[in-house]
Amino acid sequence: MASVYFGRIVGSEGFSRVVAIKRMHPHLTESADFRAMFIDEARLAARINHPNVAQIIDLVAEDEELLLVMSYVHGVSVGSLLHAGHGPLSVPVAVRIAIDGLYGLHAAHTARDPAGVPLGVVHRDVSPQNLLTSSDGITLVVDFGVAKAAARLQTSREGQLKGKIRYMPPEQIRQGPIGPQTDVYALAVVLWEMLTGHRLFTGSSDPAVLAQVLDGTVTRPSTYIIDLSPALEDIIMCGLAREAANRFPSALAMAEALEGLHLAASPREVAAVVSSRAGTTLAARETALQQMHDDGGLQEIPVPTEDSLAGGTLSYRWSPP
Repeated sequence: MASVYFGRIVGSEGFSRVVAIKRMHPHLTESADFRAMFIDEARLAARINHPNVAQIIDLVAEDEELLLVMSYVHGVSVGSLLHAGHGPLSVPVAVRIAIDGLYGLHAAHTARDPAGVPLGVVHRDVSPQNLLTSSDGITLVVDFGVAKAAARLQTSREGQLKGKIRYMPPEQIRQGPIGPQTDVYALAVVLWEMLTGHRLFTGSSDPAVLAQVLDGTVTRPSTYIIDLSPALEDIIMCGLAREAANRFPSALAMAEALEGLHLAASPREVAAVVSSRAGTTLAARETALQQMHDDGGLQEIPVPTEDSLAGGTLSYRWSPP
């Protein structure tokens, strides 16, 4: 749907802040459906305020541009950490990342509108790519672009399957009712993969993966990790239960179960892994940020008051493609 750029909020008295700007692909801005979905992401995610959720700062609609302004996370995705060629993550680091992700998801699941009415947010696309681990060792959930809420402004087309099927529970694939336990399942898949260094579902095609998920047969992680804590394995397998009713009732419940094992690494220990596996990437990004700061030719986009969540008080500068 979009590309993501470095950006900078520009305010009065020399105020400046680095942000990430998601820019909808130009050929999609002509589609009312895609525009509605993009705007939904901002309006839903802006209600979620939690340290483990990337904050939505603003939505900018200017001419044919549609931009989502988000807090910048100086870090990399869990997917990048796993595919850096260094193998699986240690048990303490994987558990800490999972706990952070679960706390972020719980904040989304329990988000309410200004009148106190639950929004019913379900991410529906939890995956290693949508979990960002910062250089400070904190993991944040990002991209609620395919989230569904009871008060959603536009609904998904009937029969349209959204998300990454390797992380979808059976009820989502069947287009059945979904809820917080849908995201619990997906996070449990991510935890399984962080610990083993393998994909849980290995089908060579989408139909093959769908068949494996629907069958509900899951290889126990101890198949790959001989000395894995039985209690940790039980938690993972509970999260991966085929029927939603047999999983943890909430993301918070699974997070608390993991916390109770006293296995989780500290943020400092997670940060060391991020530095070790992604230090070169982050150093290159710091160089790019410095170049952006020094470049006086950045495109400036004023915020139209009527289309801005921030009320039109700021302007944004961003690196054009």
